[in-house]
Amino acid sequence: MNFKARIAGAAPLMDSMPAKCIGALALGFMGAGGFAPFEFAAAAAASIAGLFWLAAKEKRVFAGALIGFLWGEAFFSAGLSWTFNSMHVYGGVPAVAAALGVMALAAFLSLVPAGVCALATAIKASRPLKLMFVLPGLWCLGELVRGSWVMGFGWLSLGYAYVDSLFKNWAPAAGVYGVGLVVNMLIGALLVLLAGQENKKRVLLRAATAIWAGLLALSTVALDLVQWSKPAQSIEVRVVQPDLPVAMHLTQGMQAQRVARAEAMSKRSAMSSHIDLIVWPEGLYSYPLQRLGPESLQAALGTASVMDAELLLNGFSQRSDKTFFNSIWLAAIEDGKEDEGARLREIYQKHHLVPFGEFVPAGFRWFVDALGIPMADQSAGPAGGARFVTLAGIPAALTVCYENMFGEELRLWWRHGNPQVMINLANLGWFAPWATEQFSQMSAMRALETARPVLQAVNNAGSMLIAPDGIIERSALPGAQNLDLTLTSYVGEPTPFVRFGNASAALAALVLILIGAAAGRFFARAKA
Repeated sequence: MNFKARIAGAAPLMDSMPAKCIGALALGFMGAGGFAPFEFAAAAAASIAGLFWLAAKEKRVFAGALIGFLWGEAFFSAGLSWTFNSMHVYGGVPAVAAALGVMALAAFLSLVPAGVCALATAIKASRPLKLMFVLPGLWCLGELVRGSWVMGFGWLSLGYAYVDSLFKNWAPAAGVYGVGLVVNMLIGALLVLLAGQENKKRVLLRAATAIWAGLLALSTVALDLVQWSKPAQSIEVRVVQPDLPVAMHLTQGMQAQRVARAEAMSKRSAMSSHIDLIVWPEGLYSYPLQRLGPESLQAALGTASVMDAELLLNGFSQRSDKTFFNSIWLAAIEDGKEDEGARLREIYQKHHLVPFGEFVPAGFRWFVDALGIPMADQSAGPAGGARFVTLAGIPAALTVCYENMFGEELRLWWRHGNPQVMINLANLGWFAPWATEQFSQMSAMRALETARPVLQAVNNAGSMLIAPDGIIERSALPGAQNLDLTLTSYVGEPTPFVRFGNASAALAALVLILIGAAAGRFFARAKA
């Protein structure tokens, strides 16, 4: 039996449902390799290519949904495996239950790729139309549902895998979801070209596909020539990374020791003659600052006074017995009041809270009460802050930890003015180390989307400065250390993403789906 005959004989086996399910699982695991810590973007592209091919060939809606679900289960279980650490090590959940928890989270998120593949099978269109238009459009809308519109968990969105590639050029124009959409359109076009048969009737299709792919590639290269912002003023900044252990229960005495460590690190001699801004990460204060006496706040106020610098820090704010905010505070000496020393004022309240971490989602209070979890809901501050913030003379946009995921909310800071830098305070000690690396990929995307530098201060590792082009300029190694750096602000008109948010990507995705579906109906009628 010759080689072609063997392949033909194996084809029915490869097209069997068990083989498709195994293939979907393998492709899902492969896709996780496109993100940190591996950062092999080609793995993400190959994974999506395989999934699209399976979905485009499938005619049964349930089978399409199953393929998408299994792909997602493997993809999210592998990519989010760092959540095991928070559940098992810090939550005290048994290892088996924690592993099942990771899989349950993955199953919930897998509803999106399952829905995408199911819809793709339900839409009557040819395989090339599905690959080039329908599937890329559905995938983009699915990621918007998962990351922005409904679920609020955009971690591992495809665009993040391409922050170090040429495709990042689309970020200022259409955001992370636009980056993923362009990549998927090219993947679909390449699949059509590679799968084209030697048939004269296919020549026109292959030529049109090549032109389409060429236009996408040329547009990607052309966007690299656009200068979205330019450097402005510079300040000297010290980011304090104290590497404090995660503590479940803190007395005020224990908290004082933690803050004293940050204070001592802040007052170390600087490489430059003067520091303008000192940044502390999230999680130093566990009590609302209004409950603390002057002596407990002296570490922050004294640091600002002694160093003659502004100090940015995180701490809870209490407005009533049941109203708490996760806030950012600024300790600084006010102009004309040098003799009075530094004063502390609240400048930002976290808007996007973590479900089951900072608030109980509607309908789940019974679950939290049944487990006896001592958890009170925090309150959300206004999206984009309530006022214009200036740090050491530079307009800034602020976020706290998890908010780093939501570019469409970060852009709301531009309602107050034109921020020249973005700063995120985070504590990621609850998770395995690669969570910090994936977090930094998202910070790089926020820098690209807004054409502004991002400064992130993290408790244990990953404190860094990211330039507007997504490149890491300075970073701290894991452990306790100061990151002294020169922060250059950037100015310029708001990028298209800042102006329109995710609307551009969503509209483009919808147009692609409509083109694919309409063309499918047209050709079906022409054949009838």
